[in-house]
Amino acid sequence: MVRKRRDPLKLKRLRTVTQFAFLVVFSLLLVKALFGRVLGSWTPLLGLTIATLMLTLVLGRVWCGWVCPMGTILYWTRFKGAIERGERLSSRWWAVKYTVLVLILAVALIGLLGPILNWMGRNVMASGIIAFLGLCASVGLNYVADLFWCRYLCPLGGALALLSRIAPMRRIVRVHCNDCSVCVDACPMGAVDPQHGFVNDPGGCTVCIDCMPACTSSSNGFTFSRPFGGQQ
Repeated sequence: MVRKRRDPLKLKRLRTVTQFAFLVVFSLLLVKALFGRVLGSWTPLLGLTIATLMLTLVLGRVWCGWVCPMGTILYWTRFKGAIERGERLSSRWWAVKYTVLVLILAVALIGLLGPILNWMGRNVMASGIIAFLGLCASVGLNYVADLFWCRYLCPLGGALALLSRIAPMRRIVRVHCNDCSVCVDACPMGAVDPQHGFVNDPGGCTVCIDCMPACTSSSNGFTFSRPFGGQQ
């Protein structure tokens, strides 16, 4: 029996509402931090980290596509022609976020990450200015390639990409796919592979579901499946 596919437009609206809600929450937390009203404890950060990891292990990179405030801002500030410009970039850029992730882990192992975080905690205003400048730079990089930061630089995205490869929920392509390739153009992360039945790289997919309303044959969607599964 073929499972009825959920209305992709309703899912898109739900995603937009979810992104906006989390953006408001993170903005309020940032304002509280600037006024020194955030709890001086690792407990909230640890809880958020564990929740993000568990969510990724089940649903894939939904943090990147539905929750992350940086991802939301960059998704809403995209530039015309960025996809075409991004296609001219070297494929080696994909390795940068993993290099940054390894460097952060190395800094943590040699004991430097703690002092850095402590400095940020004592100098919240300076940290906020640095973060704002980083956000402006990331928006500017959106002109170079669509979601440049998310695709090539974000170390958290790199870590979640590795975990999402074993997540049971993933995008599938059914046998009545008509090879129209619109899902390739619709995917902002460039995760859909037209050379292998239009399945996607689960490490690159942020579950943004842009591919679903674009699909002319309603042949693709998200479901719980075996890892490394593909066409059904």
